[in-house]
Amino acid sequence: MESPPYRQTVLIIDDNPDNLRVAVEHLAAYSFEVRTARDGEAGLRRVRNGTPDLILLDVQMPGIDGYETCRRLKADPDLADIPVIFMTSRSDIRDKVQAFEVGGVDYITKPFESRELLARVRTHLKLQTLKRALATSNATLESQVSEKTEALRAELSHRASADQQREHLLHLVRTQGEELRMLTRRWMEDQRTRDQDLAESLKDHIITRLEMVAVHLKQTGDLLPSESGAWADPDACRQHLESATQLLTPVLRGTLDIQGSLSRPTSAQAPRESALLGLSTREYEVLQLLSEGRPNKEIAFALGVAPSTVSTYRTRIMEKLGVEDMPSLIRIMLQHETRS
Repeated sequence: MESPPYRQTVLIIDDNPDNLRVAVEHLAAYSFEVRTARDGEAGLRRVRNGTPDLILLDVQMPGIDGYETCRRLKADPDLADIPVIFMTSRSDIRDKVQAFEVGGVDYITKPFESRELLARVRTHLKLQTLKRALATSNATLESQVSEKTEALRAELSHRASADQQREHLLHLVRTQGEELRMLTRRWMEDQRTRDQDLAESLKDHIITRLEMVAVHLKQTGDLLPSESGAWADPDACRQHLESATQLLTPVLRGTLDIQGSLSRPTSAQAPRESALLGLSTREYEVLQLLSEGRPNKEIAFALGVAPSTVSTYRTRIMEKLGVEDMPSLIRIMLQHETRS
């Protein structure tokens, strides 16, 4: 069931019964809900009991006059927006000015024409309706703006948090890259130290063996035949030579084994050294930055290229050097820097 159409309410405050009757008849004929009051105090009570859409207010009344009644209405925030049209038989300009000064929106001179009264009432009710609609629209707009502002603030906060996390991750990547570089360098230095210690041990071992061989050879020389061609002691001479051979054989075998152990990394790295020389200038720049633990985005920014381009360079470099992971790539670069 549809609700009945809203009837706008007009309150008429006038102490003259004839004026009230005429105004009520004119307005009620056009479906307005009309209420009445005979003085200002009664009018204020009626307004507080049920807020009208518009007030027709007489100026001259017993008790408080229309001007004072309007002042009290406008002093109440809940009632201040009700439009007030003054009705009076006075036509002096000062009376009209005072009516507007206390908050009236219009002024009708008695006796009034029914068409003029209806036109003024309709005009100000329409203006009041538009004013309320505008206020509602402004409130809705302010609410939407507030929601959008809050959403934007939340988005900015989220972006700021995301930027902080990204910077933190980049810092971790750089730190881990530096740590990996340091550990790789330390491993290489330890490896060189072990190789040097092994070489020194081999040298001492060879020298000791050679000194013993020299002793046996000297003793063999002492046993060589004299000018007469006779051997002093052939068995002893043969024994010294066999001892010298036994001393030299493990030295030679151990030397070859250790030499192979020391030379294998070098021989395996030789093709990679050649591959390093085959890198383009830009590829070598990317390799240097990668060996420093720089992430793709930072390298891209430094070289003025896209991050995807850096990924392409990295893949190409790893294919040329024959490695499958970043630690191996960094180790090759550190070895190259150490030898350079």
